[in-house]
Amino acid sequence: IQIARDAPIKCAWILEKAMKEERVEASAKNKLTLGQCYMQAGEYAKSIEPLSVAAKEDADADLWFQIGQVEMQLDNLKRAILAFDKTLTALDDVKGKKAAKKRFSATMMRGQALTELKRFKEATTAFSTAHKMSKKAKNRKTVRQWRKYLKGEQAREKMLTGG
Repeated sequence: IQIARDAPIKCAWILEKAMKEERVEASAKNKLTLGQCYMQAGEYAKSIEPLSVAAKEDADADLWFQIGQVEMQLDNLKRAILAFDKTLTALDDVKGKKAAKKRFSATMMRGQALTELKRFKEATTAFSTAHKMSKKAKNRKTVRQWRKYLKGEQAREKMLTGG
């Protein structure tokens, strides 16, 4: 109701309080709504827990992907990688263009997070996998750009550490 009135933070406060007081069931669906309210209110850190509960319940690839994006935005790179791993696991048996696009995006973002964590071998593997997945020239260009960035980061790290 509050979301419809453009008051997502009030929605979150009311829903969270109702769950704590056990007036509303803490179901996956209600946790999803709570997480979405926090997201819409710009309270990204508070959105993670309820969204994760909902994603675990439904093995929802889209939701895990969204969690990964939020974790990256919050600079929680290790948790972002875990969320992208769960995205990919949830997409294991899913066919179709939408699933292929999500699989490519999750693999790329995973590679980006690995790069930022200086886990260069794993990042190289992620970008190689993404390259194999890419059917469009735009995607191949994105992979090339990230591979170039990765090589630059590896060279910079080598120079800084003298190794």
